[in-house]
Amino acid sequence: MQIIIQQTPVAILEWNTKFKFQHWNPALEKLFGYTQTETLGKHLRIIIPKEYPAYVDDVATAILNQNGSSHAINKILLKMVDRLLVNGLMSQC
Repeated sequence: MQIIIQQTPVAILEWNTKFKFQHWNPALEKLFGYTQTETLGKHLRIIIPKEYPAYVDDVATAILNQNGSSHAINKILLKMVDRLLVNGLMSQC
């Protein structure tokens, strides 16, 4: 499965119950500009603009509490660019 995740053109990230990144695949590196090495162990907030942390925490907590999936449109901080509007589906596996 890891080889598929590493080679897919789909951006995939995984974080733990403390919202710290545990996996960041190459497609996500291309999209956001951060390498997996730069993000591993860092909190989800490193890619969220400072004006949105409460909203993102609410969505992430709902997922953690198994309140189902949540569709969210968020601004994400990019390393190469200031920010980008990203449409994403966040769910707990």
